[in-house]
Amino acid sequence: TTTSGTTVEVAARAPERAAAAAAAAEAAWWSDPVVHRPPVDGRVLRPFVPPDGPYGAGHRGVDLAAAPGTAVRATARGTVAHAGRVVGATWVSIDHPDGLRTSYGPLAAVRVAPGRRVAAGDVLGLVAAADHGDPDRDAGLHLGVRRGDTYLDPATVPDLAPPRPTLLDVGGWGAADLAVVPYAAWEGGRLGGVLTHGSPDAAAPGYALPPSPNHLVLVAGFGTDSDGAILDARHLGYDLAGVTHLSHAGRRADADAAADAAAAEAGPGGPDAGPWRDQLPYVAADTWGGVARAAHLLRDQLRAQAAREPGRAVDLVGHSFGGVTIAYYLLHLHDPYDRTLPPVGHVVTIASPLEGSDLARLADAVDANGATGPALRGVLGLLARTDGPLAAAGGLDPGSRTVDDLGTGSDPLAVLADAWGVERTAGAAGAFATGTRWLSIAGSTDIVVGAHRAALPGEASPDGAVPAPERRVLPGGHSGVLATEAVREVVWRFLADRDVVASPGRLATAGGAVLGQGLLLAATVLGDRDAAGALVGPPGAS
Repeated sequence: TTTSGTTVEVAARAPERAAAAAAAAEAAWWSDPVVHRPPVDGRVLRPFVPPDGPYGAGHRGVDLAAAPGTAVRATARGTVAHAGRVVGATWVSIDHPDGLRTSYGPLAAVRVAPGRRVAAGDVLGLVAAADHGDPDRDAGLHLGVRRGDTYLDPATVPDLAPPRPTLLDVGGWGAADLAVVPYAAWEGGRLGGVLTHGSPDAAAPGYALPPSPNHLVLVAGFGTDSDGAILDARHLGYDLAGVTHLSHAGRRADADAAADAAAAEAGPGGPDAGPWRDQLPYVAADTWGGVARAAHLLRDQLRAQAAREPGRAVDLVGHSFGGVTIAYYLLHLHDPYDRTLPPVGHVVTIASPLEGSDLARLADAVDANGATGPALRGVLGLLARTDGPLAAAGGLDPGSRTVDDLGTGSDPLAVLADAWGVERTAGAAGAFATGTRWLSIAGSTDIVVGAHRAALPGEASPDGAVPAPERRVLPGGHSGVLATEAVREVVWRFLADRDVVASPGRLATAGGAVLGQGLLLAATVLGDRDAAGALVGPPGAS
């Protein structure tokens, strides 16, 4: 009886004890010391500047170095007061028991909601790829602190400010690190867009942070090999662990488990975490197989990327044949509702013959002609034995499937143009359902792909779901355009969803059309009937 009575008594007091424990926890919530810690590990990029009045200018917080996609953590326990949009960006604010309110932004993938209690170190969201004020100064994560209506310098809050940089690598800064000097702003078009301003070649990075949290995929063009690259992604602020290159030889059969394990062990930037961690090296001949083959290899690689990082979007940047490969993939193979494929955020095609290369048409005609073909192949054979700047031409096959595919008026390009027209009418039901944006860049002195051929024409879809394609003409020839600071600035700003300076290159476009007609005429004289058909038709107006 005694035991039974004790059990009943304990059971009766259980609610009381639970209530007492809850009361004690609530009291501790408000009375225990609040210790703040930095929300990210980065150093201070821009310090606090007190405003000169309630509504005056100033910098009401600090900017902390943090790449897009970096996890942002609560500085201390508190209650979420706000989680949502403010002036075009997403911000989170937390009220802490010590009377402070901290604010974090701009954020993406927010994981908290107003009213929720968070503990110190809880992830609030990810750093968004956007500025939070002046686009030339405000970068990284902005952390604001205030008490009531008074903004405080976060550095004055004990333990909140990150360690000051020293030569001992405190605060993520090392003595061997070099400051990134931004590129001088490229001026774009001249004389109302008739001409194009020049730009120096890029010798060093111009951006310390990548433009977006998306994974970057680079697709090189015809005649390249594994040692070549469109451009150095580090110039755009990328860590190489966030970048891959398409291999025109495909992927290793056992790549997934072994390469991913090696990359994870090496960490960001490690020796096995670079662009080729799961791909076979390739040579120039591997690029001869045509557009469809390359696009299917790209789809396979993107599936592997989606398996590594589910849900992470990709940005696709291609040069020449690589840009056509991307376009073919996007318009023929990509399904935005296929979860085994990553969402496509942005597409940039550089010097890509989306409406055909008149020079490729001529090269195909010369090779097919019984009198000129042997001579052309003999010249290419001699070039292959040299070490000069034209030696790479020896690795080209003018009669390859790729050259045939890229020639003006080819069947694959005609199908590509038709598919683009279908996608523009499909709107949200097509490949652009996730809001993919497209920029085509032409070289102002490019004779391989005239500026009039380097973009698909068209306006936005009737429902606005597919935005109008953007087009810019940048200084340089077919390969030279890749070397400039201008192409890095334009690509970075486009991937960051910022405005890109206008550069229509009207003279280059008109000149390319005239030169293209001459090349098609020469191909016609050599007996190419397809070239004759392209000659009598109007050149593609991009």
